[in-house]
Amino acid sequence: MRVGDVHQGSAKSGDESKRSKEHRPMLRQVHYDYPSSHGSTRQHPWDAASTFDIVRGSIVIPVIYRRLIEMRPRVVVDIGCGNGVIAACVAAMLPDDLKPEWVLLDVDSRILLRAHRTVHSAHRGRVRAVCADITGDIQSDVDADLAIVAFTFMEFEVTTAVMDNLAKVLRNGGTALIFLPDVLVDIAELPSPKKPLAEYVHGYCALTKINSANGAAYPFHANRFEKLLELALRSAFTVKSFVSPGRPDRDDRDRVFVLEILKTEDRR
Repeated sequence: MRVGDVHQGSAKSGDESKRSKEHRPMLRQVHYDYPSSHGSTRQHPWDAASTFDIVRGSIVIPVIYRRLIEMRPRVVVDIGCGNGVIAACVAAMLPDDLKPEWVLLDVDSRILLRAHRTVHSAHRGRVRAVCADITGDIQSDVDADLAIVAFTFMEFEVTTAVMDNLAKVLRNGGTALIFLPDVLVDIAELPSPKKPLAEYVHGYCALTKINSANGAAYPFHANRFEKLLELALRSAFTVKSFVSPGRPDRDDRDRVFVLEILKTEDRR
């Protein structure tokens, strides 16, 4: 089901162009919730959480921004886009001559509508919203140059079907950027980490995490990195890189891994 499809015209008056540049956040400001900063309405809790997320602001968004500048993609798809804050922050920083079509893909139609409004307010190119389940039998006309998967793989167990669906929304030669935290840090922060660690070692990935910001417990999937690599290679991908942009020490609670894979085979 398609939720929204909005195309913004490229023609702007001098005043409109000046205003759009004045409101575009600099890289050092990307950890703030750009779309919500211009209105007096109360922030949605999901927006508030994104506002103060240092990991997304200092690591994820800069990495995505640099790849867009290097690749200059025609179409970008955000898998599990959530409230769209990451996409909006990146899109708002792009230069005037880089306006890719931004496809927002999520299984939750309600949050997808919110994401569409958020990204549309920051992006001067076309914004399209697609309600689809990456874990199911996805049927999509998306043909992206770049797929962004920012922590989405924490929400379910990644299988061969998930990787095949990821390949379906990419053109041949397209790239997927997959962001995941160091799950061992997450496990270590659990109140009683011994049992979850033993389960993780034996391949069990459905765990429960305590949110350090509000104390709430929520499930997350600790997909093992070697499994993700294996599944990517079994599907239509080759591995371009696997890095941790943060500090290399194991005590760094903000450590993030970035897996970059390249689609080399069409299995649609």
